[in-house]
Parts: sequence; C-alpha cells; structure tokens
Amino acid sequence: MVEAKLGANWLEKRGRGRDKYVMGRNGDTGPYSPENTKCITNAQNGYDRRLNGVAARGERSGGRKLNNKQVREIYLSSDKLKTLAQRYSVGLWTIFDIKKGKTWVHITEGLGPATRNNKGRPRTKPIKIRKKHKIGIPLEK
Repeated sequence: MVEAKLGANWLEKRGRGRDKYVMGRNGDTGPYSPENTKCITNAQNGYDRRLNGVAARGERSGGRKLNNKQVREIYLSSDKLKTLAQRYSVGLWTIFDIKKGKTWVHITEGLGPATRNNKGRPRTKPIKIRKKHKIGIPLEK
C-alpha cells in the first residue's frame, strides 16, 4: 500500500519534517487500523488536526501547567509578574505572554484588555556625585 504511493524508497520519505510522510487517521479518531489510516504529509496531518479540533492549544511547550481558570486569573490580576510566576510555578515570560495576548488567546480574547500590574520600585539608579575632574592639567608626581 505504502510502496504503491511513495515508491521503493518509502522509508526515507517518512519522518518529522513538514514534507515527510506520516500515518494519519481518518478524522483523527479511532484506532490505527488499516481501514482507518492514510499516508499523508506531516503538514496535511497538522491541518487535519486543526480542522477536527484535536490540535493542542495553549502553551507551545509540551508540559501544560496552567488550566483555563488560572489563565483567566493571571490575565485579570494586577499583581506583579514575578509574583504571578511564583504563584503558578511558571516562567516570567509565560505570564508576560498571557498578559500581552500572545498565548492562550482562545481563553483571554473575550475578557477585554488585560489589567495593568502594580508598579514596583522605580527603576532609576541613584545619582552618584562625582568629584570634579580637571581636564588638561597634568598630574603631579
């Protein structure tokens, strides 16, 4: 079956790349049986997953640590980003991306604009008073 579609070197055309071939299920449901599978490219398989609603959503990384309720709480919270990251045991950039609407958009899109966070201490450094340097006068030995 596979050799008829891909040729004698079909094993070299399998893999994880976009144009490589994989075994996809019809409708992305049911068992991987000969009647329920088809040979398609990885890109086609990803498109089918999105069409059938079985594609992973949320964080791009594999370990999904937050649920929908926590994401709404983060988005609407006015606490500092660092505090939220510690509270939910995720990285600071995860919190930042949720607040900016880069990730978890399917949860936060109907909530309106994100609540601004409380400002922490001012980020200006104290002014150091320098001694006057006289330019052009040679140093005495």
